[in-house]
Amino acid sequence: MQNNPFQTREPSIAGNLRLRTPQREAYMELAAFADHSKGIGMAVRAE
Repeated sequence: MQNNPFQTREPSIAGNLRLRTPQREAYMELAAFADHSKGIGMAVRAE
C-alpha cells in the first residue's frame, strides 16, 4: 500500500495564510471542541 498523504501529513491550519479567516476560525473552534485523535477534516481549495 502506498503512503497516503491524507493519513501521513500533519495539517497546518492556524498559520496557513492561504486559508480564509472563517476557515481558520472554524477549525480552531472545532479543535477546541473535538479530540484531535478522532481527526478533523476540512475541505479546502488549493490555488
